[in-house]
Amino acid sequence: MDQPHLTNIIISRNATSELDINLPKELNHVLLASSEITTAFDYCAGSRAVIMELLTTVITENNKRQLSPDDNRTVNELLGEVLHNKFINRCEYLQ
Repeated sequence: MDQPHLTNIIISRNATSELDINLPKELNHVLLASSEITTAFDYCAGSRAVIMELLTTVITENNKRQLSPDDNRTVNELLGEVLHNKFINRCEYLQ
């Protein structure tokens, strides 16, 4: 958010090892690179706009989840639903 001049964003959960980073083929797609077929990913990459949309959607849905006493989804389940429902045609997975 503090660096609007960036056009591509990469979010990595492993800051200590080197990753072979790829970007999605289309600007409105998000690329999720995972060593397993799960919603947990080694890194997430995409244009600034699509990454901001993904983060905003995940934060909003997580806030709703936390405020609802009947919502027992885990964070991984929530992320999986967001990716499936809101980004279904805009996700690329790299194994």
